[in-house]
Amino acid sequence: MPKNHDQALITAFLYSGALGHPTHGTDFEDWEGHTGFVSYCATYAEKIADYINAPAQAGDRYAGSIFYELIEPMGEWLIAQPEPLDPVAALEAFIIEYQAWIEDPNAVRLHPFSVGAV
Repeated sequence: MPKNHDQALITAFLYSGALGHPTHGTDFEDWEGHTGFVSYCATYAEKIADYINAPAQAGDRYAGSIFYELIEPMGEWLIAQPEPLDPVAALEAFIIEYQAWIEDPNAVRLHPFSVGAV
């Protein structure tokens, strides 16, 4: 898919995940409001889209399920962080989960992004 398309989907699913957080889904104050959170998500989405579309990942096969299996839980995880993450730190967290998911997409993990929280 074109990079801009991936960025838009990633941003939307990050925001959707944050909205679904049971305790932080209505508290976006630390992120400069909803608009601020979406802005951070767009920055993270650019990094993530660059990573998943890089030539090194060309052999990886990821279905559309990546958006609700990894990206949406990442949004829930992000909103629970005490402050906005640096885009590189967010990408590093994504890469850990992504590589585990590519290795075994059917592995049962208690909750993506729960281990090694930044």
